[in-house]
Amino acid sequence: MAGRAPKETPLGFAREGLLHLALGYDHALFLAALVATARGARRLALAITSFSLAHMASLALVTVGAVRLPQAPVEACIALSIVMMARVAAGEGSSWLARSPALAVFPLGLLHGLGFGSALDGAGLPRERLAESLLAFHVGIEAGQLALALGLSAALHALGPAREPWVRRGAMLVGALGCAITIERALALGS
Repeated sequence: MAGRAPKETPLGFAREGLLHLALGYDHALFLAALVATARGARRLALAITSFSLAHMASLALVTVGAVRLPQAPVEACIALSIVMMARVAAGEGSSWLARSPALAVFPLGLLHGLGFGSALDGAGLPRERLAESLLAFHVGIEAGQLALALGLSAALHALGPAREPWVRRGAMLVGALGCAITIERALALGS
């Protein structure tokens, strides 16, 4: 590793992934709604694993150039996925999604991975170490995602019996923010 800039090391790419998650408010909002939807540690772990595997797969496909989609519609659909998950967390959305979050979020993970792909365009992944760099970037994303999910889960658990009204209020706030982001991104489609 001698001679490589710090950003070009696996740790540097992991930091890039973590930073992308930290600055990716849309992903954090989606994850908050998912935590509220997937009741119980086992269901949440399965849902996050399903989501993570899906976005890793589509992220890899974008990175190697196997999939190319216009970014603006992908970003608008990601915003819409926040609204959908928030409705479910508030108890107003699809009962199927609430009953089987691990299955339901897999296609949404694919969608979010397409969005993460745009972050890699500027990250400068070296072609000669593409797999290593991509994996490190994804580890950074996952570390941030797990920290956020654990923090939100702990906060919800600490609420005890008062949890339900707070989940509903939080889900409505996440849904409202998701609607605003969706409108903003939909308007950008016409530009």
